Amino acid sequence: MPAPIHLQLAKQIVETLKSICDHDINYIDLRGRICASTDPARVDDHHSGGFEAARTGETIVIAQDDPRSGDRRGINMPIRYKGEVVAVIGITGDPEEVQRYADLAQRITILLLREQDLDLHDRAGKAQVQYVLRSIMRGETVHPAVLENVLASRGIASSRGSWRTAVILPDVEDLASLSLLEQELLQVFEQIGKCLFLSRFPEEYVLTAPSSVIGEYLPLLQSLARRRASQLRIGIGAAGKLAQQSHSRETARIAAASLRAGDSTAPLIRYDDLDLEILLASVPAADREAYLQKTLAGLSQEDLDLLRVYYDCGQSLQEASRALFLHKNTLQYKLNRIHGRCGYDPRAFRDAVVLYAALRLQDHQRTSVSLQYS
Repeated sequence: MPAPIHLQLAKQIVETLKSICDHDINYIDLRGRICASTDPARVDDHHSGGFEAARTGETIVIAQDDPRSGDRRGINMPIRYKGEVVAVIGITGDPEEVQRYADLAQRITILLLREQDLDLHDRAGKAQVQYVLRSIMRGETVHPAVLENVLASRGIASSRGSWRTAVILPDVEDLASLSLLEQELLQVFEQIGKCLFLSRFPEEYVLTAPSSVIGEYLPLLQSLARRRASQLRIGIGAAGKLAQQSHSRETARIAAASLRAGDSTAPLIRYDDLDLEILLASVPAADREAYLQKTLAGLSQEDLDLLRVYYDCGQSLQEASRALFLHKNTLQYKLNRIHGRCGYDPRAFRDAVVLYAALRLQDHQRTSVSLQYS
């Protein structure tokens, strides 16, 4: 059975036909009601000729205006789509003159109906993809027939083998910019093709695909990450079966959260490449707060920023001084001040490990987001 014709489509049909024949056009439903017209005054009027055309399936010609019914001269053509009459198109004017537009009007109307069907089918397909991936992320069982149908729609031959999940965490507060970013992300997902994707606007975007597909399109994801380094983080999770992608998503999120916003040197990271971050992600919230209070509570934001640069430079005074635009003696003074404030010497190996772990733990805490799906 054909999908119902929406009012917006009915308006599009009459406007399109009007542009080719310069006559008033009516879109008439199966009850004889004029739903859309190039003559606004006729909208919602009952059209007896149109109703008769819908009832009989025959073109009804009205030779003269009928003051009693309000029908005007012209032709009223039933539109058949998928074997059924779905609407009537009325063209107002001298029947002999407007008859020459009849065939073209029917062709254009059917073409627009097909476009609506394709659009509805596309939306339904995307909704199914979202449903299946949400279920997988919740650890729920998906009916095999539904799963295989969705995978086939995305060009994926089988659910077997190794899969991975990539998580994209946006760092954009402006909704307009976030909307543009989302459009770009969806274009990338469609370019990859053989994947399932899920958007949780505006917090997170999830892409799940066979590991081979992730590997093939890794350069594309890296390019996206570099291009949008100030606006997102991308993490790629551990490999596993499709049914285990909830775990892969969690590990992908741990990877993404390990990145600092705006770090264009490492805009994308794989869980397989992590080390210390794996341990930090497992620290309970209460223990995390206690550790940060013990180590970093006495330090200012300036102190924390200096420590990050110092450790990023491998504790090299020369490189850190250059990066911070400080004289080495000034940097030494500031490091001594940090030692005095927190009790840990940033230059001593054991204390440096404590402080570095605290900084990474703080980064992880800041970028942590809730991943509970509604």
